Amino acid sequence: MQEADDAKILMFGAASDQDSASDICFPAGSKHCISIGAAKETGEMCTWVRGSQVEYTCPGYKIPFSKGNRSPVSYHSGNWVATAIASGLAGLILYCDILVNRKPDSKLQSREGISGAFSRMASISRDGKFLFVHRYFGVELPEINTWEFSEEKYEGETGMTRGISLSSLSPDAYRMLDWILDQLKSHNF
Repeated sequence: MQEADDAKILMFGAASDQDSASDICFPAGSKHCISIGAAKETGEMCTWVRGSQVEYTCPGYKIPFSKGNRSPVSYHSGNWVATAIASGLAGLILYCDILVNRKPDSKLQSREGISGAFSRMASISRDGKFLFVHRYFGVELPEINTWEFSEEKYEGETGMTRGISLSSLSPDAYRMLDWILDQLKSHNF
């Protein structure tokens, strides 16, 4: 884990789903991981989650899953579900930053940077842990001109390609994403 941390790889860990009597949970208990627990859509922490084990909570109760258009929907609950959602959210934030700023913000790509953005989202929750994603990403962005995929590479170390090119964002959509990122970055930077 230290090697991954040294390489600036963001790590997320699910807190124990076993309502453990111990406050130690690995890897979520490591200082290198952002620890995640499950919550209901209201923001209420699930009963099996120990608040002392988690930094943040995400929806993780009765989340629908499907293997395709014709397969039945099944519902899953657990800290592992919430952790997958949290890591996807971090990816979305980083992707939006690259889309708007054309190169990744190294501060935002750190544990402290993403934790700062998450803290901003959680600041309005009763316990200060539930990520109110819809406050930032629940509004429909103004029109995106095209959904054509671009193979253009951004100026980053990973050589990742973008799905939507900057030119495909309308000026209003660009301003909205820029505003969202400013709000998320304004915490602890």
